[in-house]
Amino acid sequence: IHLAAWPHVDFSYYLPHICLENNIMSLIHIAQFSQRNDIPLILASSVEVYGGKENCQYDESSPLSPVSSYGVSKKVCEEILQIYMAQFSLRAITVRFTNLYGRYQLPDRIIPRVITRALLGHTTDIESSFERDFLYIDDAVKAVEKIIRNPKYGSIYNISSGQHQSIHEITDILSKISGFPCAIDKESKQAKMPRGEHLKISNRKLISDTGWHPQVRISEGLYKTFLWYKQNRSWWHPLRETLLKDRKTPNYIYDYVTNK
Repeated sequence: IHLAAWPHVDFSYYLPHICLENNIMSLIHIAQFSQRNDIPLILASSVEVYGGKENCQYDESSPLSPVSSYGVSKKVCEEILQIYMAQFSLRAITVRFTNLYGRYQLPDRIIPRVITRALLGHTTDIESSFERDFLYIDDAVKAVEKIIRNPKYGSIYNISSGQHQSIHEITDILSKISGFPCAIDKESKQAKMPRGEHLKISNRKLISDTGWHPQVRISEGLYKTFLWYKQNRSWWHPLRETLLKDRKTPNYIYDYVTNK
């Protein structure tokens, strides 16, 4: 299961060369290894390949129109994988993960950032109109397990909740859980960096082929996630200095290699 990537959209805006080289070359190395050793491969792609500019629900047949270097890297990886399947009979499946959340997620992502800043008594600026499909991590893992048990090689699956919420709705739930006004809304105008505002994702194909269904409702998942960060301050508190930096620059993004 190829999960290794620079998965941060904002990181890819500031450092596209690192994102593209790492994500594409890692897929090539693993595809070659899998082909030589006859090992089936699951590529973890992303719903970012759709772009999210259209206000519609994306399914696996929707056109790919990424708006970030990260999304481009995943689109290219999918295309390379198609070549290996066609030319070398590599057995492979592509999964397009939606926005995942849960324990152990570094707090430069929106949900853990809102939670940890709230626990420190700070609000977070958000683009209130942005809509995303959020899926609790346990449900995502169970979806991959289902695919492994009954693989249909050559398939592409969206792994998503099939629901969508605005970022405002997410932070409103977290504010009620924490008892603290977690976020300050700002309307999305002409963004400094273009981002798809609507990533609404269909999971119907995955449900039909595997029988998988998401089990954790957004309110339950957010409560579990908030509770985990509240009870595990020692895990994220060393990151406090970076956590409190403004999102208008890349300084708030953690370096996954050096852990800074």
